[in-house]
Amino acid sequence: MSTIAPDQIRFDELHAGLQRLAARFGGHAYDLHRHETYGIGLTLRGVQAFHYRGARTASRAGQVIVLHPDEAHDGHAGVADGFAYRMLYIDPAAISAALGDVPPPFVPDAVAADPALAAVLH
Repeated sequence: MSTIAPDQIRFDELHAGLQRLAARFGGHAYDLHRHETYGIGLTLRGVQAFHYRGARTASRAGQVIVLHPDEAHDGHAGVADGFAYRMLYIDPAAISAALGDVPPPFVPDAVAADPALAAVLH
């Protein structure tokens, strides 16, 4: 008998340039695609593996993810038990406005250990 929960994905309504997603997957999650927004997320359980900027990378439980607009990525479980995560999709204009109308920052590493951001995303 498998202990892996069925795949599940939930999007909240878009509000003020933000959209929230909560999901869990036991294997293949999604094919290569792009977003017009930043994707800022937290891996809650397991290992989320994905291809991004020409490399395979992985986010483990407690790590945060920052994906830039228009950057192709895919996703799949990096461990047999799958993974669960939350994401915020944020309009780049909203980030610029929040920073005082300057261009949004470039985040070089897609995955990081950032306890303060993880707490906000949780």
